[in-house]
Amino acid sequence: MKPVTVLEHRGHKIVQTRFALGTDLNGMRAVLAETGAVYAGLPTGSILALVVFEGQEFGQSEIDLLEAVARANSQAVKATAFLGVSGPQRALFNAMLSITGRKGKLFEAEPEALEWLVGSADDTDPLAGF
Repeated sequence: MKPVTVLEHRGHKIVQTRFALGTDLNGMRAVLAETGAVYAGLPTGSILALVVFEGQEFGQSEIDLLEAVARANSQAVKATAFLGVSGPQRALFNAMLSITGRKGKLFEAEPEALEWLVGSADDTDPLAGF
């Protein structure tokens, strides 16, 4: 499976970035560069992003990289849903979202993440209070 794909869900395009199990820091940089190339071709402030981590472990270097990328493309991205973040890493991601000001949310399942992204595109949150 390609690490960066564009999905369609209920008429909305969603850029999916997938980090496979065992992706190291250099691999993350390469995947994020590919994601940035896709983002460059889309209107500013319109991007709905689904970021999937498949069993990744995060150290401070990975969090710093993700935070820097989030800051750099914050004007381009409308909302980001994250899958595969568990345990203590959830607190790190929530802190990163707070620091960067990025509209984002952590999810356990892809269907809920996709629905939230579509709701974000419409400036509504179908899972509010869920």
